[in-house]
Formats: sequence, C-alpha cells, structure tokens
Amino acid sequence: MIIDRTARVVPPRYPDRDVRSRIGNALGKADDADLLAAYLWVQEVSIGREACTALRRQRDALRENLEKLGILKSSSHFRGRTWEFTRSELDSIFDAFIKTANDELDLIDGSLQQASLTFEELSRLPEEDLSTRYTAVSTLH
Repeated sequence: MIIDRTARVVPPRYPDRDVRSRIGNALGKADDADLLAAYLWVQEVSIGREACTALRRQRDALRENLEKLGILKSSSHFRGRTWEFTRSELDSIFDAFIKTANDELDLIDGSLQQASLTFEELSRLPEEDLSTRYTAVSTLH
C-alpha cells in the first residue's frame, strides 16, 4: 500500500521510531482485503459497544423508576392528596409494577452480561489474519 500524504486519512507520525517502522511495515504489506477486514472488525466492535451502552441506559432508567416507585409506595400523600381509602388497591398496583420491573431488570442484566462477554470477545484482537475471518464461506455466530 502506498500512502498518499494528501489523502483524507493519513497515518500519524508516531514519535517512537520502532512504532513508526512497525506500522510502516504492516501498511506496506496490507492490501485491500486486509483493510476491509480491519474496517469490518472495528465496526463489529463499535456495534457491540453501542448495544452494551443501550442496555446499560435501559437498566439504569428502570432502576431509577423503581426508586421513584418505592418513594411513592411508602408515602401516604401524592400531589397533596392522601390515598388512605385506596391503599390496598394502590399497593397491589405498586407490587405488580415492582415485580414486572424487577423481572425486566433480570432480563436486561442477563442480556447485558451476554452482550458484555460478546463485546469483550470482539474487542480482543484476533491472533489470526483478519482477512481470513471475512470470506465468502465464513459465518460468525
């Protein structure tokens, strides 16, 4: 690969001479398949990170809602009104929502654990040549 110093993407000038040499040698040996494989791998890692971030946000929002619900359930007043006469009905609703939310939290936690493991696996630079990972007959699971 020949580096066009006027291109949109140009390798940085690394301060360490050995790093510059190693990067230069790797780029000199890279072909279009190597670059496409590296790009695909980076995109997979990026998608994995986005999935984990979305699951964490969903989990955190649900936890926040559960905290608010706990405050409401323990109070006998809401917006200046008491709910003494409907306490048992409200408690039933609160309890049902808390159970449903906790079940959803369990599902999110399980999904997040699996997504995090997958993300960690994706993030590790493979030992093999990346171009062998993306062939017409390869399938990722």
